[in-house]
Amino acid sequence: ASIRNSTFIDNYVGIYVGPNDYTPQEIIFSQTQGNTFEGSGSMKMPFSGQSPVPEGLPYAGVFINYLSNFTFNAPGIGSSLPNDNKFINLNNGIVANQSNLSVIGSTFTDIANMGIFVNGNGHTMVQRGLGDGESYDPTFENCNTGILSWRYNLDISRNNMKDVNTGISMVLSRNRQIDIYDNDIRNSQIGIRTYYNTPLDGSIRDNYLYFLNHPTDPDKGY
Repeated sequence: ASIRNSTFIDNYVGIYVGPNDYTPQEIIFSQTQGNTFEGSGSMKMPFSGQSPVPEGLPYAGVFINYLSNFTFNAPGIGSSLPNDNKFINLNNGIVANQSNLSVIGSTFTDIANMGIFVNGNGHTMVQRGLGDGESYDPTFENCNTGILSWRYNLDISRNNMKDVNTGISMVLSRNRQIDIYDNDIRNSQIGIRTYYNTPLDGSIRDNYLYFLNHPTDPDKGY
């Protein structure tokens, strides 16, 4: 299956795959590219009992559960790729439970909570940005948290994270394979956070972490 060149404006969730009795689903989305998920800041009133309440922004661009493979593709690394998936002005960009996914070349801008949130049990996410360093367009910009993972194998690289509170946070990934490398993270709180992840396989290397400690001038820091 593929989802291409579509625009989702002010949807509570743009693309949703439900939990299906909480068993793995062999639905393979091999190509998802050129899509835009965006919130205008004005949502319809929630229905009675809706949780979580949208509070003016879509809950997520993509919300998937128990998928064997979900792939967000863009053709290569570089700035302003025409087939990027764009997540703009949302509560969350991608939320994935118990799913394997690959996120290549997607961008996340003005995200109130998390650009990518994955929650699994030994599942795997591979994520590649547009390139590290200020010469590349940001993969994550003005996000509360770029990437948050629970109990995942991770391969994360080539990101320019600009004006984020927390860049990458990983929790409860004991005995998982974790590789985080070649990222440029400009954060106001935490660059890379690891919590209850030992013992751990893999490496965290060759990242540039820049702490933004000035409330109005992001060029001042240390």
